Amino acid sequence: MQIRTLLPDGAALTCETVTLGDRQILVKVSSSLPMGACPQCGLPSTRVHSHYVRRLSDLPWHGAHVTVQWRSRRFFCTTPNCPQHIFTERLPHVARPYSRKTERLLVAIRSVGFACGGENGSRLAERLGMPTSPDTILRIIRGSDQARVPAPKVIGIDDWAFRRGVRYGTIVCDLERRRPIDLLPERSADAVESWLLAHPSVEVISRDRGELYVKGATAGAPSAVQVVDRWHLLKNLREALARLADRHAAPIRKAVRDVAEASNESRPTSLLRDSPTSAVPSSPISYAENISQSRLKRLALYERVRDLSRQGLSQRSIARRLGIDRGTVARFVKASEFPERRHNHPHRCRAIDRFIEYLRVRWSEGCYNAIQLTGELKARGFIGSYHSVRRFVAAWRTPVNAAPGTLPEPRDVRPSANRVAWLWMRSSEQRTEWEAQFLRALENECPDVSDATTIAGEFRQMIHERRADLLDGWIDRARSSRIAIELRRFANGLVSDINAVRAALELPWSNGQTEGQVNRLKLIKRQMYGRAKFDLLRKRFLYVG
Repeated sequence: MQIRTLLPDGAALTCETVTLGDRQILVKVSSSLPMGACPQCGLPSTRVHSHYVRRLSDLPWHGAHVTVQWRSRRFFCTTPNCPQHIFTERLPHVARPYSRKTERLLVAIRSVGFACGGENGSRLAERLGMPTSPDTILRIIRGSDQARVPAPKVIGIDDWAFRRGVRYGTIVCDLERRRPIDLLPERSADAVESWLLAHPSVEVISRDRGELYVKGATAGAPSAVQVVDRWHLLKNLREALARLADRHAAPIRKAVRDVAEASNESRPTSLLRDSPTSAVPSSPISYAENISQSRLKRLALYERVRDLSRQGLSQRSIARRLGIDRGTVARFVKASEFPERRHNHPHRCRAIDRFIEYLRVRWSEGCYNAIQLTGELKARGFIGSYHSVRRFVAAWRTPVNAAPGTLPEPRDVRPSANRVAWLWMRSSEQRTEWEAQFLRALENECPDVSDATTIAGEFRQMIHERRADLLDGWIDRARSSRIAIELRRFANGLVSDINAVRAALELPWSNGQTEGQVNRLKLIKRQMYGRAKFDLLRKRFLYVG
């Protein structure tokens, strides 16, 4: 009885013998059914014609490979008009015709293949006691039937890249059931229209503001409600603000300079991350000096955090004001004393340290070529690289027209347009003190920017609060003549798609789920090692275990 329960179909097969070998188990079985059904006419027959043996691979038993040797029967078909005179008994729950694997083994391999692909799936299946080749796994995946899905009512559509910038496809997701339902090989209005015509049950379509999907959705499902993704609305607004910042480069540069001079502080790297200054020390510092300066800066930051905490500010507010991580603030607040850092090599010796005096002499003589200096050092026993020499002497370099030995002046830099746009998009609570001062100085320099940032803040708040009743009034204000042309164009674009924009504020649907499925599709595509042909990729992507 225990052996019978381990058979592929214990009710239809009878175990005759079990032979145990070295990591191999051979199970001989025969059919226990009294008759077989003809595959053509479907009528049963009891007249046995002959027997033949089928060898089937089955699920492993405790890691041992199992082979089922099935003594199958052939029957005469007793129906006079049936074209099938002789047929072989079939047990679809045991194995398919001509198959060399049991059905339950195929199901297991198929699940491994859908999850891991061909190469990775083959390695995993071998570890699980189901050895098979990568090509076999891919063949099983391609031969599997796609699961039927209910007729979708709310869908999200987006594009995905076969190869970024070259070829794109379209993904369709059921937003109610939170699963993908189809993958199209092209990104076009015709493809979307054809798909929607084949699925008339669609009532709501969530999309981005791409023209192709607007045309395809309008032609394929004219009665469906189209919803613009809210994240894309904010993204388009930020892009418009970035173009505005590019147009006002001079006022932005002057605002940065004025705030820096007024505060007597260096400009924060959080604002100017894209444009670091070139101010460097005129002479290199030692490892110990570097540690000491770093400790002093960290100690000052620690004292600043403790002081703000004693004033009653929350950890989140302190982190925003100082532009540091909340975890750092929490560590400083909870610490009973200044948390020192451990340095494993306080007296680390560099290969170049023995040659510093020689480099100083050669530099004072006018030799500024790092390649030549490296060659001279190697002739004297230097074992380091050219890059280490170049990094070391970089601190000594000054502009061409500067006097020798003077510090290079910091470049008059400005934050990037994207960073300024992000500042305009943030709420006042999310800005640091330095960023707030910079924005106030910029508004004083350029009043047009003040109106634009006010309008942008109102739009961001309207999107976050989902206030559809404020949309028409916001568009009227944004299209007025005193607003920057970039925001006027953005507002005009909303007017051309006003119904979908209003639906985005009234309905809960968005393309967030679709974007997540695109990330999953990217992961599957990269796991397939270049064998991601569309039919195979579509099978794996649409599979839900």
